Amino acid sequence: MGNSGVLLEFRYRRPVGARRTEWHADALNTSLPRLQKTAGGAIVALPWSDFVDNRVRGTPSEFFQTYVNAFDYLYTPERLGLLHVAFHGHFGGRPVMAANIAKGLRHLSAYQDVWFVRHNELGEWFRGLRVDAISEAAQFGSRV
Repeated sequence: MGNSGVLLEFRYRRPVGARRTEWHADALNTSLPRLQKTAGGAIVALPWSDFVDNRVRGTPSEFFQTYVNAFDYLYTPERLGLLHVAFHGHFGGRPVMAANIAKGLRHLSAYQDVWFVRHNELGEWFRGLRVDAISEAAQFGSRV
């Protein structure tokens, strides 16, 4: 049997000790995490970005400016704003793009109260709130 036969043989086996899915980052109908009920139980639905690398359809500088503009807009009016910055390695790993991503991250990190978080950490934080969704009062309330 060739290598492809070995891959097919093990392809659908669940790894031993794997945890069930706790979150997904494909929610296009929310701007903050929320609980999504499924037949297998509730999982955390994280919002996805409208402007993932190739969707900006412009220059790397336009990619940078898109996220800076969105961040600057969210930072003032929303106590709990979430900006999902996403890019694919084949696009975001190129030098010109990587330089603009670094420039954008420097801009975001210059502000107070900004949390750079991974999906699993955001999902765990949201689960810890023990709510189905974040209220508008919490989202738009005064800064702490």
